Amino acid sequence: MENMQINSWIISDTHFGHKNVITYDSRPFKDVAEMDEALIENWNSVVKPGDTIYHLGDFAFSSEDKVCGILERLNGNKVLILGNHDKVMRSEKVRSYFKLIVPYLEVYQDKQLICMFHYPQIRWNKSHRGSFHVYGHEHGSYTYPEPCRAMDVGAPCINYTPINLKEVIKRLEKLPVTAHH
Repeated sequence: MENMQINSWIISDTHFGHKNVITYDSRPFKDVAEMDEALIENWNSVVKPGDTIYHLGDFAFSSEDKVCGILERLNGNKVLILGNHDKVMRSEKVRSYFKLIVPYLEVYQDKQLICMFHYPQIRWNKSHRGSFHVYGHEHGSYTYPEPCRAMDVGAPCINYTPINLKEVIKRLEKLPVTAHH
């Protein structure tokens, strides 16, 4: 049997079905239908059915049925880190589309610790030892007071397409380690 490499992807703040976010973020879509279709197409262009995809919150602003319809169309084994606008994501019907739903998650990718949370953190577990932090919520508007190994993976920040965790590592490993706590 061939050894399969499972890819891991990440994105945040897709806001499926959220009309006002188009204006708020100056998203390049004429309406919600166009935005949702572009997000689905972009997602499936990189995420394959067996891949893992981490979503760092604010998945959708829509009804349970519409959210389930979107989730049925999206590739990958989905993990949700809850955001502040994820009320519909807590329903049993919607939860069934996810392997895991948690408020915070730590994962290792290629022996690199990555701390995932919806919100940006000033310090995170082992930040002073070189761990990385990925977050959403800010839609590209937050700037750290000093360079550090953290990255906003909100949809507008990554061209509305999930980014591979290996690429996140390449980008963040060049940045300085956070000073000791």
